[in-house]
Amino acid sequence: MREENLRRTATWLVLLCAVVISAGFLRFRPRLMELGMSRHYATHRFLLELIPLLAVAVWLGLPRRRDSAPAVLGGILALALMQRGFEAGEVYPTIPARAFYPPLDLLRSIPKGAPERVSAIGFSLVPNSSTLYELEDVRGYEALVLARFVETYPLWCVEQPVWFNRVDDPQRPFLSFHGIVERGAERARDSDSWTPNGEGAARILQYTGQNLRIQIDARSPTVVATSIPAWPGWRVTLDDRPIAIEAYNRAFLSFRVPSGHHQARLWYWPKGFSDGLWITGITAIASLVLLFRGPTARSRQNMSRLG
Repeated sequence: MREENLRRTATWLVLLCAVVISAGFLRFRPRLMELGMSRHYATHRFLLELIPLLAVAVWLGLPRRRDSAPAVLGGILALALMQRGFEAGEVYPTIPARAFYPPLDLLRSIPKGAPERVSAIGFSLVPNSSTLYELEDVRGYEALVLARFVETYPLWCVEQPVWFNRVDDPQRPFLSFHGIVERGAERARDSDSWTPNGEGAARILQYTGQNLRIQIDARSPTVVATSIPAWPGWRVTLDDRPIAIEAYNRAFLSFRVPSGHHQARLWYWPKGFSDGLWITGITAIASLVLLFRGPTARSRQNMSRLG
């Protein structure tokens, strides 16, 4: 009895959604026609939303069905995925990238998948275009920016609000800074207090956007500096042992290594991402347990009495 009531309620709710969608379509169809949408296209889009709802209502309304809750939810999910596939699959037709961004001989010599960065002058090759050509553009293209990195802008670019940073002079000395490593609250006040770096050589073994492996041969204790902005969440291991990350040139990552032969790995894994994985995993497991546990003995007893 209780299961039949739940099915009846769910059926009426689905039908109510269908009525609301139908009413909205009839209400706004004249306006869609005024905007130039064809009658056939508007009707087609409307039916893609209406037919799955009617199918669910018919399925739930069939008499004396004893489908389990997982089967019902799985069927509804499959219908929803099919509906979204048919509806959204026609919104953005696929067009080859070369139709808008053809290959350029000028850019062929820049290695892909390597720490090779570019910057165009002025408004040439805005960074969004650089991404489509798989180039790492130092000018950036995001609204959320590291505060320390912003402090370096006057040294090498002209800031463009909520866009990218315009480079007008490629000869600015930004890349030839003297290295200053910050340790806690200590600051270098003048050039006489700078500490010379040790001698060594570094070779990149693997490079991706969030993972970097380096082979290091240091003749003496040295600081290995990178041009990676020092966002919180970067981690580094030296010979598979975690070590501390320090700031270099105010806004970039560096780390110290002793003399000798070493391998270092840098990767981006913020703590918030780990916390989110734990929360998502626990929630998914709890949901599955509640879904497949089935009715308790007490609820089965109550249902048998109602029957």
